[in-house]
Amino acid sequence: LALVRARILQGPPEFCDAIMDIFVRFCYRKFLDYTLLDDLKQLRSRIHQHYHSTNKNEFNIKLGVGGIRDIELFVHALQVIHGGRDRSIRTSSTKKALLTLRDKKILPDNEVEVLDSSYWLFRRLEHMVQLG
Repeated sequence: LALVRARILQGPPEFCDAIMDIFVRFCYRKFLDYTLLDDLKQLRSRIHQHYHSTNKNEFNIKLGVGGIRDIELFVHALQVIHGGRDRSIRTSSTKKALLTLRDKKILPDNEVEVLDSSYWLFRRLEHMVQLG
């Protein structure tokens, strides 16, 4: 899923194109392997178990349930699931991916609005904490 957001920053054009081609073929397949869904559930579970807080009054905006990583994981999973058949869903931008998933009627407007506003609120909070 990390390769969904991969971007080549510099290098000879032929090399960059070859690398991106490998990433695209690895991430997006025309036929979905349904073990991917189980793998995604296990990945999410491992993230939450590893960063589980014992304090019920705390919320980890990056790694907690419903936090930044959950939103990214959800959006990237939808990109992988649908991106093999629809190239327009392939983007390294979470915002653009959400808008495209909405436009393609994969996600309803209200869910995209909640995910997008939550994602950017959490990102702003994360940056404020890092500055603090």
